[in-house]
Amino acid sequence: MIKKYLMVIIFTILLSILFLLTVSADTYYVSMNTSLSKAVFGPNENISLSGTLNRGTIVSSNLTNHTTLSNANLTLNLSYYNGTIISSYILNTSIDGKFSTKSESNPNSTTLFAPNSTGSYFLILEYKDPNNSSWKQWLFFSIVQST
Repeated sequence: MIKKYLMVIIFTILLSILFLLTVSADTYYVSMNTSLSKAVFGPNENISLSGTLNRGTIVSSNLTNHTTLSNANLTLNLSYYNGTIISSYILNTSIDGKFSTKSESNPNSTTLFAPNSTGSYFLILEYKDPNNSSWKQWLFFSIVQST
């Protein structure tokens, strides 16, 4: 009887080890290459932002499958310099991993206007990978009154 319980325990332990070895989440590396059309804007001026989103998988300390991400969602937060969010937008990447706000070259994208008040601000881009890890990029810009 003890042999039977011992066999069940050993089988359970081996099955658990096998399960742990086969179930592992991928580890990702994400890069966002983003730029603003300029660093200083006037109040309510259109802000033109563009970039690409790339993701790779890390396997045994090596980066593999590093490609642009098509049809991915990015959250874009416009915030005060202290981090308080003013407004949020969703940007979608194109088939070649590119994203942008409204500009002359991309008139159908999301419109992003500069705040009314002079000061320093951040644009915070965020992408969440399949493991729900957050990847962010901060872009600094200023608003000044034109004279």
